Amino acid sequence: PRSLPKFTNWWSKRPRYRLHTDRLLMNTRVAFVVSAVSGRELHAGRRDATRVLNWLTDPNLGACCARRSQSLFECANLQQFHTDFQSALEQLDRSDQFVFYFSGHGHVVEDLFALQMGLTKKKLLPFENIIRDLKVHHIKNAIFILDACHSGTALGDKGPQFSIETLSQKGLPPGLAIIASSRDFEKSHELEDQSGSVFTHLLCEAIETGLGGQRTANGVITVEQAAGYINTKLAALEYVKYSQTCQYKVISEGEMWQINYIEDEDRRHV
Repeated sequence: PRSLPKFTNWWSKRPRYRLHTDRLLMNTRVAFVVSAVSGRELHAGRRDATRVLNWLTDPNLGACCARRSQSLFECANLQQFHTDFQSALEQLDRSDQFVFYFSGHGHVVEDLFALQMGLTKKKLLPFENIIRDLKVHHIKNAIFILDACHSGTALGDKGPQFSIETLSQKGLPPGLAIIASSRDFEKSHELEDQSGSVFTHLLCEAIETGLGGQRTANGVITVEQAAGYINTKLAALEYVKYSQTCQYKVISEGEMWQINYIEDEDRRHV
């Protein structure tokens, strides 16, 4: 595999970033972006999903293939999700990187994290089912972005029934990363003006502004750094009223999920 390119023009006034890994093993990055119907309780799901899809499919940011990436806005039931999700997985090659985003309600049932795909709590999809589908379809690299209440449970920190580490030991593809909007006992919030969720707004801000214009030592933003940016913002006066903490976990066997530095003047591609 090729080594990472070295970016030397650090004087660019408008730094740009893109999703990347430190070992270029993927053929194509493909996004699957979902917002679930949520009734009157949440208002920004579709807007959040649209914003995420826009930067994921920007060749200078997320670098996902726009032609192959899919979106499912206001998903109303499990059947609709399964149909579109399976279609997306069947079109992936083993060397592809899969990027999954979800905005909607999340619940913890018997220590398992579940996504709500409809207006009632009866329409729940255990997150571990999605993870196991990766192995069935031989997906070696995937990153999950979860914007839902209690989504930190997906990291395996709530009880022994499901943990990322345990699944990894059973053969889960090693290139897995999860970034979640809240801890297992916390709710995820929307901004007061309902223009977006707090987590997705700050995540997009981190990507679109390059950590607020901060330079990193090697010209990349890691998942850890993105989560750190979000949590630093959440501790600031403007956001401290929103009681949630971004969580993340990377299972990568030495590989690091990264967002690569791209300069507007150069517009170089990897």
